[in-house]
Amino acid sequence: RDDRQRPEDQVLMRALRDFNIPKIVTDDVPVFMGLIGDLFPALDVPRKRNPEFEAVIKRSAIDLKLQPEDGFILKIVQLEELFAVRHSVFIIGFAGTGKSEVWRTLNKTYHNQKRKPHYNDLNPKAVTNDELFGIVNPATREWKDGLFSILMRDQANLGGTGPKWIVLDGDIDPMWIESLNTVMDDNKVLTLASNERIALTKEMRLLFEIASLRTATPATVSRAGILYINPQDLGWTPFIQSWLGTRSNSSEVSLLNVLFDKYVPPLLEIFRNRLKSITPISDIARLQMTCFLLDSMLTPQNVPNDCPKDWYEIYFVFCIVWGFGSSLFQDQIIDWRNEFSKWFLNEYKTVKFPATGTIFSFYIDNETKKFLPWTNLVPDFELDMDLPLQSNLVNTAETTRLRFFMDTLIEADHPLMLIGPSGSGKTILMNAKLNALPTDKYAVTNVPFNFYTTSEMLQRILEKPLEKKAGRNYGPIGNKRMIYFVDDMNMPEVDKYFTVQPHTLIRQFMDYHHWYDRQKMTLRDIHKCNFVACMNPSAGSFTIDPRLQRHFCSFAVKSSLGSQSGGRQEVAESITAPEPARTTEPPRTRMDAEKAARGTKPSEAPTAESAMGHKSKAATAKLTLGGGPQATAGNSPMGCKPKTVKAESGIGSNS
Repeated sequence: RDDRQRPEDQVLMRALRDFNIPKIVTDDVPVFMGLIGDLFPALDVPRKRNPEFEAVIKRSAIDLKLQPEDGFILKIVQLEELFAVRHSVFIIGFAGTGKSEVWRTLNKTYHNQKRKPHYNDLNPKAVTNDELFGIVNPATREWKDGLFSILMRDQANLGGTGPKWIVLDGDIDPMWIESLNTVMDDNKVLTLASNERIALTKEMRLLFEIASLRTATPATVSRAGILYINPQDLGWTPFIQSWLGTRSNSSEVSLLNVLFDKYVPPLLEIFRNRLKSITPISDIARLQMTCFLLDSMLTPQNVPNDCPKDWYEIYFVFCIVWGFGSSLFQDQIIDWRNEFSKWFLNEYKTVKFPATGTIFSFYIDNETKKFLPWTNLVPDFELDMDLPLQSNLVNTAETTRLRFFMDTLIEADHPLMLIGPSGSGKTILMNAKLNALPTDKYAVTNVPFNFYTTSEMLQRILEKPLEKKAGRNYGPIGNKRMIYFVDDMNMPEVDKYFTVQPHTLIRQFMDYHHWYDRQKMTLRDIHKCNFVACMNPSAGSFTIDPRLQRHFCSFAVKSSLGSQSGGRQEVAESITAPEPARTTEPPRTRMDAEKAARGTKPSEAPTAESAMGHKSKAATAKLTLGGGPQATAGNSPMGCKPKTVKAESGIGSNS
């Protein structure tokens, strides 16, 4: 109708192509275009474009400090086109592909056009179905409104002609989305259990931001438009360019640009095809952690304005090695860190590492700009006699470097996760760090997870130490920063639609920095809070949602912390304890046998006699930090001869 002069076949061809292209994966585009070419031979109609609207989109992207690349602009235009013909749209894509930024940029574009847009976001899986749509109390027949019904009613009653969106950012689940069938189809009405009917106004739209449609039903999918964002559509370059935009030194930016182009593509390639991480980590999460480390390393003290360019590359190599390699681990056959180290040393010769150890065995001395072994930073061990032996922390090169990165990232307020098997000392390491934080600046709350933890239980624990500031703002008491320590992150139950309920609440906080009051159904903005976590990749649900995992800087903790080449700190403490009483003892000599036959006690070895009549035994506990059984004096079986027990002790491991 807008283009009455164009022949009908051209209009049909353009409509078929432009409406279906947004939901087709990159690999299938040539197949689809081949089918269109068969239907409309020798016909190629250009896309209908609005140059003024695209110019506003570019300006909006720059306002949000994003990169106005053609692929990104195209996705925003496609979303706008889908909103014109559908009132429900799915934005689908893997973690870190830019789903949120697409709709946020379109919202900013409407704002720049003075159209007064409005949106409400919620994670439908962070609350129960009854809390989402409302429930009738069976005893009193009293109606309690739900979160979605309140948001929809508020938007329907909101004046103005600006676009209004309800953004449902969470996993698709037939249990809640089937209740929206009448809203998503042409009826555009939400019918509640209280017999109330809330109609969608012409300005209102439902926007679903999801990772996949694997649990969606055909009834759901057929009712919505689909915008699929391929990982190749944006790639990693816009993220890096946006980060470089935060750096003030122009010569530094141009130098870092060259370094990213030199190192990142081969690293992404080898991590996709040859190396194995302890848990799946997305490309964008590795790059994000590299940028976090660069922020903390490239300070004016470390790299002044007049410094040599080599200094930048030294720090860059250190950051990218740990940004990419921190999640590599040693499985039963291969040590993936060693494999990565060999490949890196063979591929890149500019920055010289010392000949001994791997690339993970060294840190940068800020004075000399040389690589020194982590063993230089290992503090001396002092045995605390008041603590049980297995609770003593013996530092090694492995714990020292983990502590270095924990110090760096927690100070910069970035979420952190330690991943390793049971007994590798994750909890002890994390607790040692959290206990060392200054109490006047930080408050710490332990959040224990178990199989039965729900999002409601989690929210109660998270809200308990917070206080109301002003309006709907909440935060820790005083000017402190709150750190929530989540142990056993992957322990809660996975429902039959592959969602872990407590994780949805954490992700809602990390993405939007708020959650909803469960009683009043009002928004609560949460400030000055951060999460640190530990996870065992061989227990619970094994892995967590990639959309939550990407927020964390992940470190693999070796099950045998002392075995990494590059430093092994061993402390031997001799501990004496009385040996358990023996019931019988084999005769040592013929004379002993004769005395035993006469009923007298066999002779004791003179060196083993003590004034109290007990034998003394020296059990040497040889401690290194790693996952193995603890050894304490006097734990040998009854009736055995005294012997030396060597224990490869793990921090926090149970004896």
